[in-house]
Amino acid sequence: MRAPCAARAFAARTARLAARSLLREAEAAPKPGLVDRLGPGSHSDMDIGHFRLSAAALEPYFTRMAEEGDPERLRSLGIEAEAAMLAATGGVNTHKGAIWALGLLCAAAGTLHARARRVGAPDAEAVCDAEAVCDEAAALAARITALSGRPGGSEATHGQAARRDHGLRSAACEALAGFPSVRAAALPIARGLARSGDRDAPDARAREDEAVILVLLAAMTATDDTCVVARGGLEALGMARSMAREVLGAGGPRSDAGAPAYARMMAEFAARRLSPGGSADMCAAALFLADLERPGPPGLALPRARR
Repeated sequence: MRAPCAARAFAARTARLAARSLLREAEAAPKPGLVDRLGPGSHSDMDIGHFRLSAAALEPYFTRMAEEGDPERLRSLGIEAEAAMLAATGGVNTHKGAIWALGLLCAAAGTLHARARRVGAPDAEAVCDAEAVCDEAAALAARITALSGRPGGSEATHGQAARRDHGLRSAACEALAGFPSVRAAALPIARGLARSGDRDAPDARAREDEAVILVLLAAMTATDDTCVVARGGLEALGMARSMAREVLGAGGPRSDAGAPAYARMMAEFAARRLSPGGSADMCAAALFLADLERPGPPGLALPRARR
C-alpha cells in the first residue's frame, strides 16, 4: 500500500502539472486552427474560457488517477472526468482525448512512485523518467482495453473511424504503443525547452508561446492526427505534417525564415477550417512529461479558470 502522505503529495503535484500542461497548450498563441487565448481558431463552438474551465475541472480527477492503479477504477474515473469536463464547459468537448492520454500518464507516474517507495528507493522522484512513465502507461492502457475492448469510451470517435478507414493510429493506439509520436518528436523538444529559457524574463510570454508552439509543431510531424483527417481527409494530414516540418526546419515560427512559413500555415488552416486537436493532446502530454522530469516548482503562472 502507498504511504498516504507521500502518495497524496506526489499525486497532487502530478495532477497540477497535468492540468498546467493543458493550459499551456491552450493559452499559447497564435496556433494553426486551434483555440488559443487570442481566438477560437477553426472552432465556432468553443473558446479559451471553455479550456480554462475544463482544465480546472479535470485536475481533481488527475489527482485521483495518480493515486489509483486498478484498471477498472481508472476506467471509471475516466468516464467521471469526461462527465465533469462536459458539465464545466456546458457540453463542449474540449479534452476528451487528453483525459485518456494524461490520465494514463498520471496513473503510470503514480504507480511507479508507489513501486519505488515500496522497495525503499532513496529518491522516489527518480521514477519520473518519461520513458518509464510511457511504458507503464502502455501497460495500463492494455489492461483497461482488456476490460471493454474500447479504451476511448463507448461512443465512436474520429480516431476509431480513421483507424478503420485508413489504418491510422488512434489516440487509443498511441497509448497502447507507449506514445511513440510523443517520444520520437515532441518530447525531445519539450525536454530541451524545459532545461533552457528564463520564464521570469521580460518577454516570458512570447518565449512561452514559441516554446509550446515548437512542441506542437513537432507533435504534428509524427501524430496521426485524426481531427485533421476528419475535417480534411488524408491529403490535409499530409499537408499539415509537411508545413510543420517546413516551419521547424526554417528555425521555428519566430525566426526570419520560419515566420513567413508559419504565416502561410496559419492562413491555410484557417481557410480549410482544420484543427490539429490530436497533436494538441500529444503536445500537452510532452509538456507534462518534460515537467515531470524536472525538479522544482512549475514555472509560468497561469490564469485562473474564467469565462
